[in-house]
Amino acid sequence: MESLVSLSTFSSEETLLEPSGGGPGGKESVRKPSVELIFIYVGTLVLLVAGLCLVNRYESDRFLPLAVTAQPAPALEFYLAYFHGGVENYVIYDNVYGAANELKRADVLFLGNSRMLYAMRDQEALKRYFSARHLRYYTLAFAYGEGDRFPEAIIRKYDLHPKWVVVNADPFFGAATSPLASKVMSGGSFDVFKFRFETNLSFDVQRKLHQVLPYLGLSKWNEEPDWVYYRSKLDGTIRLAAYKGKSGSAERSAEAAPQVPLLDQIDEGRRFHEELRARGAKLVLTSVPPSPDASANLLGSSLGVPVIDCSAKGLSTFDGSHLDAASTRQFITTLLRGLDGIMNERSQLYATNETAGPAELSNTR
Repeated sequence: MESLVSLSTFSSEETLLEPSGGGPGGKESVRKPSVELIFIYVGTLVLLVAGLCLVNRYESDRFLPLAVTAQPAPALEFYLAYFHGGVENYVIYDNVYGAANELKRADVLFLGNSRMLYAMRDQEALKRYFSARHLRYYTLAFAYGEGDRFPEAIIRKYDLHPKWVVVNADPFFGAATSPLASKVMSGGSFDVFKFRFETNLSFDVQRKLHQVLPYLGLSKWNEEPDWVYYRSKLDGTIRLAAYKGKSGSAERSAEAAPQVPLLDQIDEGRRFHEELRARGAKLVLTSVPPSPDASANLLGSSLGVPVIDCSAKGLSTFDGSHLDAASTRQFITTLLRGLDGIMNERSQLYATNETAGPAELSNTR
């Protein structure tokens, strides 16, 4: 006899009898999915996709990649500088968008790692201060814990002659050159084009694609800090477009400092200081919280240069390492007030030197 296996969810017309592989003449039942079941599958999938789209669009930005949540560039002077990697190193070093043109005219340079870069992002406060003093400024700080060698290469390449150079001693002197900076300095024009093209294309595709389709990544559960920011080709300040990370206190901690031996910092600092002096520039040190300020104070004493103390209570970070907007304003106020005092003091000293006799001049040094 031939036996048929049927299920209540299928009619007899939906059951197909085919020869069984178990023996000659044997047959077994093979079920065909019903049209209704197919519609159920498709409908469930459509509802799931629609639900994910609604969650992505309305419920929480944590479900979206940073490319979607990023604010647009605030003005034409800003270019995409960081998205899964720094484009700014190429842009400034190779003068893309004319980014090095204003750098050549700067009277004051701000150097350091990403903590300095983020701390100097209040462009309006900087413009007010320097415009009132008829001075030009440029933020020449970089991410990746960049040390002194890369900005020094830029200074030499464009033969810069600033009046003042303010350095975040995080440490800065003796810190290793980042792999990206090394690649930029050894690369050619094709590398510049390729990296910029890939970064901008990736950003634009993600931004447009995930405004329509759901993002199924794990960004909601990934708490690793990440950023998207633009950078001004006129003064080097950044504009934070999107970020993720856990906020926290900016209290200083010695354990958080990169381990560069102090003697190495002093040796490298002296060499860098001589480079600046040959260009007519004066060096000023500071320390951006939460970096410890011990290095800056010790270096200042060893190099014989002024140090601006920017220690303050109650400062906070937006990602555990970089100052948030309110703390940035407080830091810049303290830094510029200290810089103002140093510049005025030195100006008075030089004016005194110009009118002093040989004996008086020797006593002022």
